[in-house]
Amino acid sequence: MSSLPEKKVIGITGTMGAGKSTATHILSKHIPVTDCDQINANLLLPGQDGYLALKKKGMLMIDEQGFLDKKATAARVFSDTEYKKEYEQILHPLILQKMEEWISSQTEICAVEVPLLFELGLEHSFDEIWCISCSEQKAIQRLMDYRGFQKEEALARIAKQYSRTQKEENSDVVIMNDGTQLELEKKIEELLNKQA
Repeated sequence: MSSLPEKKVIGITGTMGAGKSTATHILSKHIPVTDCDQINANLLLPGQDGYLALKKKGMLMIDEQGFLDKKATAARVFSDTEYKKEYEQILHPLILQKMEEWISSQTEICAVEVPLLFELGLEHSFDEIWCISCSEQKAIQRLMDYRGFQKEEALARIAKQYSRTQKEENSDVVIMNDGTQLELEKKIEELLNKQA
């Protein structure tokens, strides 16, 4: 790719099921990227800061191998408001610290996938915000096909986040992803070329 500008941090966000992770994967072929969900997953490995902090609070649910029981934890977070609040108060500062450390270590244009970018008020952490969006029908279909959700569960999860309209209106760039991965790749590459 042609020479890219000096350091610029792009925040990647969007609606659930829109294809944020696919977009991040495409971007990773061209520029450095990191992903807050992956940072979170690393923090929750045995012996890591998130795992130990939850254990200290008596909030850690583990499986037979001693790893975080993701399914049980997700169900509890989704259904128990108080647990969710405390869980996020423990993990979000740790995730943001790791994210900021990573951004500080970059020297060129880079991107961070932050699913809850607006919900956490992180707009000012980025030079530009790209929103990956799609129709609700397409999002529901993807959540059913790739995440194994029932339609009602998919609708409930989507309803818990900021609306598609809110995210689109507060972003600098909106990338519609109702089509194929090849179409998404073309849109992202065109945007990156404009940065040069």
